[in-house]
Amino acid sequence: MDIRTLQVFYKAGALIPFYTASVFSILLVIIRVLTANISFEEFFDDEYAYELIKIPVLSGLVALFALTIFLNSYKKIAWSVVYSLLCWALAPCCFIAYVLCTQIDWLVINHPSRRTLVTTTYTFCILFLHFIGLIISYIDFRGSIHVMQKKKKEKQ
Repeated sequence: MDIRTLQVFYKAGALIPFYTASVFSILLVIIRVLTANISFEEFFDDEYAYELIKIPVLSGLVALFALTIFLNSYKKIAWSVVYSLLCWALAPCCFIAYVLCTQIDWLVINHPSRRTLVTTTYTFCILFLHFIGLIISYIDFRGSIHVMQKKKKEKQ
């Protein structure tokens, strides 16, 4: 499998959710500062700022764990559904599960406060984007492998 093709799948599965998390975090910081009439220095004294900054960092870590996608450049891995799926999703999905277990405040559903509800929902949405992005890019990748295998059989 060509590295440039894998870069497209990596971008779709890992980098687009990371860019989304970064842009939305910047927008939420700006909105918070403008609506609360506080300076950026006062904003960063608050715990809410660190929660908003933590989300793109977690998203970037998911993107780092998704670098195992490039192991599919080896033909043996790319043409095997099991090896390909493991390389594609095992590390990022394990990290997503870890974040869901440790960073999401599941009690916010019963006792919501505005800040924890916003950051919990935002974290969950970004992790969901990563998960869906990985699934969709994997399905597209397998489709391209299937097409390559058909072309190889037709040549023979």
